[in-house]
Amino acid sequence: MQVAFEFGHLENEVDLNEGSTCWSKCDNYEHARAQGCYAPSKQICGSRKPCKGTMHNCRFIHADADVCYSSNPYRRYDWLHYENGRTLGVRNSCADQQKVDSWWRFLVHCSYCMCLCDDPTSQSSDRFLSLVATETNVDEGMVLTGVKLSKHKRVVMMEVQQGRAMPQGQVDPSSLEWISVPPIDVDSTAFVEGQHYQTLTYEARSMDLDELKAPTDHVITGTRFRMLGPHANLEIRVTPINFVDGKLNPNLSYWVSNDNTPVMSKSPRQELKLYRPDDPSKSTIPSRMDSHSDMYVEFQATDLDSDASQMTVPYFDAQPVPLATVMRNFSETYS
Repeated sequence: MQVAFEFGHLENEVDLNEGSTCWSKCDNYEHARAQGCYAPSKQICGSRKPCKGTMHNCRFIHADADVCYSSNPYRRYDWLHYENGRTLGVRNSCADQQKVDSWWRFLVHCSYCMCLCDDPTSQSSDRFLSLVATETNVDEGMVLTGVKLSKHKRVVMMEVQQGRAMPQGQVDPSSLEWISVPPIDVDSTAFVEGQHYQTLTYEARSMDLDELKAPTDHVITGTRFRMLGPHANLEIRVTPINFVDGKLNPNLSYWVSNDNTPVMSKSPRQELKLYRPDDPSKSTIPSRMDSHSDMYVEFQATDLDSDASQMTVPYFDAQPVPLATVMRNFSETYS
């Protein structure tokens, strides 16, 4: 399961400035917006889907290219092959191929730039993260026994499984059920950004990676995302439990989180850097854990050469995950 908000996009320099000039270089456009379409009958902006948001980190690859447009709504291109021999993505058969040429205007070159498009208006832009807590029915003695990530109406949210706590640290298996989570509609005024959901942007696209544990003699009874500065940060709700009879004390529930940030003077949170990431769905080997608690990862476009920067990574794993030590002694850690 993926978020989608940043992808490689071709834009001619002439449309990246208000004066429609070609005196600059692609590298000078670190953050720019399309100002129009200078020659719609000759340029791809006249016949292809535009980037209606901000374009970041523009660069010049080569003057002319064969471009394969993708039928996948989450991609703009399948591959680009430049006349100098460089190929972005995996070149194969193509049903929608177009020649894209830069041009000269007197003594200046109007170059096509490869930029990262951040377009919040696109309906294929799945960039929303639910901030609404999902909690078990603690009044009925229900504890959190599993969690999974899902996406509804372009919003990534957490769903939880609950089960009734029993004496001696057991959970009644016949009581296990997934809690129905009402979907969030980002187009409805009933839902407020910053309260019900968060929009991932180029400036705020980090997610903290933590292992959160309930204290001794507590169980987890809820989970949620919150924003800690520009970072999405996980919290868990914990509730005291009597190990002997399995009774919960809902009135003493509270939220647990890791408030560490990358700017802390002591033991700051470290970034998990992704080196030339490709589309994970291409992988033929099992996933492996390469992070630890107190780290964070930035959502970013896939590698330019491997995938033409068309997908946003990392992906979310949508598999249900049972919580550790649910059936073990509650006096041990419960995470």
